[in-house]
Amino acid sequence: MGLSGVAMSVFHEIIRKAGVTALCCMALWAAAGCKSVGETETGTPTDAQPEAQTAQAPAGEKISPEVFDPIKYPEIDRALRHLATYDDVIAALRDAFGNWTELALALVTDIPLQERENAAWLICNLSHLDRIEVTASILSEHIICTASTKSWYPGSVATPENYREYVLYPRVTMFDHVTAWRKDLQERFKSFVTDDFASTARKVNEWVAANFKVIEKEDCYFGPQQDPRALLRVLRGTEFDACLLTCGIMRAIGVPARVDPAGRWVQFHDGVRWQPVYPMSPAEFAVVRTDPEIARSLKEPAKIRLTLLKRGLPVKNTESFSLSVWKEGCWVALDERNSSVTEEIKDDHILLTLPEGKYLAMAGSRNRNGDVMVQTREVEVRSGEETELEFKLDIPLAELATEELVVRKLEKLPDLTLTAWDPDPARRSQSVSLAVLAGNRNVVLSFFTLDNEPCKRMIPAVAGAVPADRAAETATVLAYLGDPDAAELADFVKENGSIAPFVMTASVSEVRDPFKLPYSEDAKRFTSLPSTLVIKKGGQTVFWIEGYDLNIAGSLDEALRLVGGE
Repeated sequence: MGLSGVAMSVFHEIIRKAGVTALCCMALWAAAGCKSVGETETGTPTDAQPEAQTAQAPAGEKISPEVFDPIKYPEIDRALRHLATYDDVIAALRDAFGNWTELALALVTDIPLQERENAAWLICNLSHLDRIEVTASILSEHIICTASTKSWYPGSVATPENYREYVLYPRVTMFDHVTAWRKDLQERFKSFVTDDFASTARKVNEWVAANFKVIEKEDCYFGPQQDPRALLRVLRGTEFDACLLTCGIMRAIGVPARVDPAGRWVQFHDGVRWQPVYPMSPAEFAVVRTDPEIARSLKEPAKIRLTLLKRGLPVKNTESFSLSVWKEGCWVALDERNSSVTEEIKDDHILLTLPEGKYLAMAGSRNRNGDVMVQTREVEVRSGEETELEFKLDIPLAELATEELVVRKLEKLPDLTLTAWDPDPARRSQSVSLAVLAGNRNVVLSFFTLDNEPCKRMIPAVAGAVPADRAAETATVLAYLGDPDAAELADFVKENGSIAPFVMTASVSEVRDPFKLPYSEDAKRFTSLPSTLVIKKGGQTVFWIEGYDLNIAGSLDEALRLVGGE
């Protein structure tokens, strides 16, 4: 999906209005695989526009749009740098594969500069399939048409969350596709706009009830749900179709709306609260029926404080997490765009807001072979209350293959000399060979420095990982890589007195290459410490991880149990 067929004069005008440089324009043009204006079929610049040569790739370089690379397209990267969600946008462009040119075109050229943050949010929240299919023109239509509604309602205000989730987002339900439906509906129903959301929603409700015909008998149809524009053309369908059309019209003219998960009614936000709309029953506009599903969906929401942990650290996305709701005797999977579930990312947890009810929470992890470990919990949440829910996503070591337990393979254990550390240099005379030590006992060995926080936080945990009743069969060695006379080492041992019996020192040259520890020549430092190993009696490395793991004590306990055959 490229830019061929777009007149360059029009293209430059778009660029000018969006405040993006012509060079950025040309980068997009080239990335899409299109010829520059002034270039002939043979690739030779004409005399009409010799400056168009600036769009060409350097000699011998083939521009490929398969994966977005910000280094390769610095002008596009600079146009996105100011975004608060820059990292997420770059990830979304890469996730789009070759279609990134369409997303970037909408983001940096087709829309007004003041709407770029909203456009970035939309692109980041599209599904993977939407990202690889959607075109720039479709995205631009939704963003520009939605922006035009901002000043239409002096009597009602949509919060930023409601504006983005329930006005801007182009999928009305989880079943419809991202298509260009908004402009046609906006032009058709703009006359319905009043000073406030409620009055406008009532007009939409009355129009749908008078013009849409509900088909009582549903035929089996396996295919995509029709978008609101298609339903407007035929004005007939199921009860669900009536809800989708009602919701689509409201969003097209700026009213926050969503189809309730039951698919039998619509909710709109009047600026204060969510209100029900029954598409075929305008007499019940904003009336809460006695139907328990409706009453539940309109109650004050419940909250789940969700914590997902990996290596003891919080995971800040819900890609490995899903919810199903108990309804009509079975668990029904929820889609965040059609479930009234919202999520807010906090520093150490994710706050889910959702209707009260009984839910099945599922969290999964995969090992290197693609095998899935799934954890499930039933949780019942009540209106106005917050429930805590925690999942540890680490796969038990017993379920991992050998290559996943050990970060790198050594042909044999290096014969490393370790020297016992003491605050008094005169008493640092005791040395031991790692090979000899591992020949007699299991060994927990952790290499560390004190130039990074992971080492400072993890080393005390490693020191306490081996229980006293196993100390005779398992030695703990905390090998400091650096100057044994360093004041920071003495201070660290003093602050963490429990580690003193286990601290030893080792020569950097004896450790770095034999153990293949990652090292930055520019920074003159190790880059993946601490590096922690469990060496089985006899010299076989059975467990080896590097970097931050606040759950290191639990991991080592599991590893030692595996060594012991427990």
